[in-house]
Amino acid sequence: FAGCRLSRVSISGNFKAIGSGMFSDCDALTELTLEEGVTTIEDRGVDGCPVLGAVHLPVSVSIINGNAFCNCPSLQEITVEEGNLKFLSEEGVLYSLDKTRLICCPAGREGAFTVPEGVETIGRQAFENCVGLSGIELPNSLLEIDDGAFRGCVNLGSLSLGYLLERIGAEAFAGCASLDAAILPNSLQTLEEAAFKDCAALESLSLGSGLDAIGHSAFEGCVSLKDVTLNWGAASIDNRAFFGCTALETVFIPASVESVGESAFEGCTALSGVSFPASVHSLGSRAFAGCTALTELLLPGSIDTVGYAAFEGCTALESVKIGRASCR
Repeated sequence: FAGCRLSRVSISGNFKAIGSGMFSDCDALTELTLEEGVTTIEDRGVDGCPVLGAVHLPVSVSIINGNAFCNCPSLQEITVEEGNLKFLSEEGVLYSLDKTRLICCPAGREGAFTVPEGVETIGRQAFENCVGLSGIELPNSLLEIDDGAFRGCVNLGSLSLGYLLERIGAEAFAGCASLDAAILPNSLQTLEEAAFKDCAALESLSLGSGLDAIGHSAFEGCVSLKDVTLNWGAASIDNRAFFGCTALETVFIPASVESVGESAFEGCTALSGVSFPASVHSLGSRAFAGCTALTELLLPGSIDTVGYAAFEGCTALESVKIGRASCR
């Protein structure tokens, strides 16, 4: 039915699955009802339906893969027939039956939202492109925020994270252009690729002590980021972690860090000072390339690898000290 000008659709139970793209770009579709017998909705089964306001799921639906209701900016509610053994709906939001997993918040919802206590996982792309979402309060029961969970929530201005959170998935908050501060709890162990990429308003950041690593491109393009507190814990700052953070002025690297990845701080044009502990033994290629405000460099004697062009384009650099050796 991709591209069809249907307005209201009721799918008979003769159809067991809503395949990927089955209802893509249906510009006039306002309501979709799945009748008893339908069991599965594939990833992007409903995709790009701009005026779709409501979806009703029958008792028989037992499998919902990925982001089944993607790019539907007017979607206000997803309802589930009573008696379904896998899913339930509360105030139009889709959860697993035991309410430990929030699966999908309709993209048309506006204002602040409180995730109820007991939820342990925010599902993959659960709030993606909820452009009307202004704030989110997360419960202390929360353990995981899955990939892309809040990606593209451009008006999300406040964020409260629970103290048991263990994982933030890839691109979980990417493109949240209004998010201005983030305090990540000590319980957080995993911060995956591009988790906060292109959060253009993010000014301050505190990372907890439980992190194993700061993921690839985790804060890339956070052009307002001035203040970063890296607490002891992470063993590595991965490739492009702070690439293009043009407002970042100073960085203190804790004694747990052993390596700084490729282009980790490349293009941080306001960075004037950085302190390296004795634990650091490796700087990746272009790690600090283009840091045009960097004037002094103090590297510990523990450094055994400095990658290609690690400090290329650092035009203000006046002195370099490596261990006991120095040059000016």
